[in-house]
Amino acid sequence: MRAFSISASTALTLLALASAVVLVLGAASMLPNPVAYSGSLWFVLAVGLLLGPLGLASFGRRDS
Repeated sequence: MRAFSISASTALTLLALASAVVLVLGAASMLPNPVAYSGSLWFVLAVGLLLGPLGLASFGRRDS
């Protein structure tokens, strides 16, 4: 269960990073096909930045 949670948190963080890159490249008009609707990318960015690092940080705590 712990390995699944760590891999899911890592995947969310990587998806947030990828959506940020696409949003920046789209705003700079550096993509061959412009992004028509970026709402889903903003959603992935917000959810990934909220849940990804939160899930990864929760494994740093040790219960005494």
